[in-house]
Amino acid sequence: MPLDDNLITYTLSAGSNKVVTITSSNYADPLYSKTLVYHPDFYLIALSDPINGHTNAEVQAQDLDAKERSIVLHDPEYVVALKEASGLRFNWKFEFEGGLYTWTRENLLSRNLRCSYTPLRKSDDHPISVALFESHMLLSKASKFTMLDYNVLRLGIQDLKGLEICLLMSVLTFLDAWSDRDTGDVTKETLRLREEESRLVKLRKEERRQHLLKQQQQANGNGPPKPAGHHWPWGVPG
Repeated sequence: MPLDDNLITYTLSAGSNKVVTITSSNYADPLYSKTLVYHPDFYLIALSDPINGHTNAEVQAQDLDAKERSIVLHDPEYVVALKEASGLRFNWKFEFEGGLYTWTRENLLSRNLRCSYTPLRKSDDHPISVALFESHMLLSKASKFTMLDYNVLRLGIQDLKGLEICLLMSVLTFLDAWSDRDTGDVTKETLRLREEESRLVKLRKEERRQHLLKQQQQANGNGPPKPAGHHWPWGVPG
């Protein structure tokens, strides 16, 4: 599935800690930066402007195995539900401005994807291809994404930027899911280690607090607290 050289192509380059830098074929500076926000309770990624740090959108889900992920657009605020369709084939869908957008694989063994548009209202029209995604089987290699502008412009979309971000955020979650499966679920293991580290820090703080409290009691001559209702056989300690 070669991408069209006449269209603007985005290159998605993976870095450490699941950071992805997104550059364009006609701009020198990076357009977006995707970061994974570590959270013990859910999966969260953010798409930001690498120059000013402004967050354009986020994706939230219970985890990367979830059948539904929420794409949260900013300015204006808008939530798009990305859902996996039932069945054995790769099939993810979201709705945007009266249309249904569906991601499918080029074939069962490929990670190359195509996104097609169909109107939500009943229609006999054939699906219209709106985006292509070319992913290397080795995820350390750069991936390619392009919107098929000559088809997208036919749809009369009001918020083209919003659609572009929804398409990008979709493939970014796919990359994270593939990466976790390829590397033994790195995200969950990292979160588990962070939780364990946090628990140990809290335990050390509590042990330190108890130690300081004991020192203070000894300095005041109080000693350890006397159990309620207990009588010292040799009298009250001095």
